[in-house]
Formats: sequence, structure tokens, C-alpha cells
Amino acid sequence: MKNQTKNPFLEGHYAPWPMEGDIPRVFVKGAIPKNLNGVFFRNGPNPQFPVQQAHWFEGDGMLHAFYFNDGNVRYSNRWIRTERFSLENKAQKSLFGAAMGLETIDASVLGVNRNTANTNIIYHAGKLLALQESSLPLEIEPQTLVTKEYFTAGGKIIDSFCAHPHFDAENGEMHGYAYSKQKPEIVYYVFNRQGEVIKAEKIAIPYCSLMHDFFITKDYVIFPVLPLTIDFERRQRGQPPILWEPEKGAHIGIMPRHGTQEDIHWFEMDSFYVFHYMNAYQDSENIILDGMKTARTSLFPDAAGKLTTVVACPTRLTRWCFNLKTGAISETQLDNTHAEFPRFDERYTGLLYRHGFVAACLEPQIESKGFDAMIHYDHHQQSQTVRKFSKGDIPNEPIFVPRSIDAAEGDGYLLSLVYRAAENRTDLLILDAMNIDQEPIAIVQLPHRVPDGFHGNWCDMANIFN
Repeated sequence: MKNQTKNPFLEGHYAPWPMEGDIPRVFVKGAIPKNLNGVFFRNGPNPQFPVQQAHWFEGDGMLHAFYFNDGNVRYSNRWIRTERFSLENKAQKSLFGAAMGLETIDASVLGVNRNTANTNIIYHAGKLLALQESSLPLEIEPQTLVTKEYFTAGGKIIDSFCAHPHFDAENGEMHGYAYSKQKPEIVYYVFNRQGEVIKAEKIAIPYCSLMHDFFITKDYVIFPVLPLTIDFERRQRGQPPILWEPEKGAHIGIMPRHGTQEDIHWFEMDSFYVFHYMNAYQDSENIILDGMKTARTSLFPDAAGKLTTVVACPTRLTRWCFNLKTGAISETQLDNTHAEFPRFDERYTGLLYRHGFVAACLEPQIESKGFDAMIHYDHHQQSQTVRKFSKGDIPNEPIFVPRSIDAAEGDGYLLSLVYRAAENRTDLLILDAMNIDQEPIAIVQLPHRVPDGFHGNWCDMANIFN
């Protein structure tokens, strides 16, 4: 019998969970703070028919929600009802095949939107939106997690929207973009507090790049065009549509938030890649950008079909300084530890900030098996606090929640889902954000596994249900 290679994205902490459900009152070890009232939403891939899934990115989006109220917590999970999900659910089989190569295994779904809505979940202007950058946002009903309809901002968003919009805490604006699948161009969107589009600026970029994240400062917007390229015509030549092409170099565009394409200052650099940025801010004529840099991504091949590994190309917290007057660029590696999923106190988006958090790997030999630690960086003290997890326990993205609306920066809680390998289930940890190495304040103990996902966010009860 021919040996079959096991798919790591269908095993262990990645393994799909086959059921939707509700737990009216989840068991809690410790005591949930009385002022922690709101919802922790988390999105991620969870294929309903996993036999055809070749890559982590391909799974159908499933939302997990923890509803906190007066020291108690209830839990719900639901698949997002995309067109793709609904057609496969009706057929009771996979119809699309591997999304990384965009193969279709059933002619009946040719031309159907392949959106899985599995990457992020955000709340703005009274709408809870599930995001995947190749499609429009899908609105979700927050109490029931029922999928509603595509969000187009009154027809202003035509084709797609990014997975990582960023929010100006001072004026309530949401900043995002959409990139074209056919030509080197993006559209930069700004939404006001009411969810109305107040800016839609077309911007020509050096080449079609998978720009997974970007950032804003108080006065500027930063567009990183990095050499993970997108070209859907490559399929006709037998190549994947997404390739690593380092010869194209890295291009960082910085534009005044109220400016136009003509105002962009482009900085050119040797090739590298960043999936996620921690924060950015201004310092006189300098723009400071912190992100998780790798020499090249391990998730996609180069033109010769070769892949690299996370061990060979780790992702490390790095700081860039771009001088808008002289054009000078400086780069500083802030930590040597392989880490990802950076978060911070987002009341300081685009501003000088002190505290940041990541999921990390302290032991290189387990990098392919998931994270084994969380790190709190104090940028002012140039210090870090580390929380090391027991063998087989794997933390996910750490989410910061302020203790109160006017609490000092970093004064609050850190929330992270943690896979418990020995029990094959998941906990939600609630930590003191400034003391993550101490015992958890509370542990919300689910009886089942939550597959490794991508991104989540906290929504205050007063904002989402009033």
C-alpha cells in the first residue's frame, strides 16, 4: 500500500472541530474580574470537509465567542455561512479542492466566491464583520453568530477589503484598503465613526503584493509592498498564484493620511516579509514601524517551487525608522526570539507606545509544533517578561483588554486561547497584562478543542449590545 503523508494542518492543535454549540455557563478556575464585561470573539479556519484541505489557510471560517458578564461567561461557536460553505454543506462533500492553487474539483461551482471569511473579526459602527482579504466583509449578528450579509458600505466597497484594518482611538475612524487581483493598485479607505466611507484613494504600487497588514500613525499611513506576489494568470503556466520573488525588493510607501498618491514617499529596501505589525508612530520627521520580520515567508514557494522553514527563517520583532526628510532608513532587531501575532494597547494605535505582546517559541525544535510562550515587551525599559508554558500547551494570539476606559497604558488583562495537548481541549487564560509570568487571574475551561486560529478582538458590552 502506498504511504500517505500526514497533513500537519489536520492534526493536534490544528485539528478541525466538527460541531457547533453553546455552553450557557463555562466552568472557571479562579475569579473573572467584575469589570471584564464584553465579548471575546476569535476567528479561524475549521474545514467542514477536511479531507481536501492542503493548507491551514484554506479552512472554513468558524467563530468562537466568550460572553462575559458580571463574573460569569458563556460560550458559542458557529461556522460562518459563506456561499462556499453553504454549497458544500448542501452537497455534503468538498467542492473546491485546494485554495492555494485555486483548483476546483467540481464544475458546478466554477465562478463561485471562494471566500472562507476565516481571518479576522472586528467591530465598527455597530457592525460585527468577519474578514478575509480576498473578499468583502461578512456581517455577523453578535449575540447569535448568525451570518447576515456582505458589507459594502453602501456600495462603496466593490470587491474586497483587508483582513487588518486599524482604528484611530481619538476620532473613531477605521482605516483599511483593498488590493487588486489584476493590476498593481490598492484603494485606501477611511470610514468615519458612523461607518461611512470618507476617503477612497486609488494608489499605484510597484507590483501586486500580498499586503496582509499595514499601519497608520497620527498623520501618516504606511503601505508595505513586499515580494510575496500575487498573479492569478500564473495558474495557466502551472505555477501557484502566490510566489516569493525576492528580486522585486521591498518597497515601503508612506503617505499623509489626508494626502493622495502624489504625496507618497517610497522607500526601497532589500527583500523581507512581514505578516503582522505591532504598531507605528511619529518621532519628529521620522516614522517608526515595529513588525515581525522574516527573511522570507515559509508558507509559500519561490518561482522554482522551493519552500523554506520557520527554523531557517524565524520571525522576529524588528523596528524600522524612516526619515521623511533625508530618505534614510535604519533597522533594529528588538528581540532574537521567534514570535508572531503581535498585539498592544490599541488605544495607542499610531502613537508612541510602551507595551507590546506576542506569542513566541523559546525552544527552536518545537517551532513547527506551535508556540510555547508569551512575551510582554516594555519598549521604554527595553525589557521583557516571559510566560513559559508546559510541554504541549500552545498559546494563541494574546489580546489586550484595558482595565477601564481611562486606565493607564498596559493596565489591564491579556486574553489568550491555550491548547492543552495532554487533555486535547482548550482553555481561555485571563492574565494580568503587566505580570504575565504570574498565576492567571482566571482560566475559562472549555471541555473541547478550539483549532488554532488567526485573530480575535475584544468588544466592550456597552459598545456591542447597547
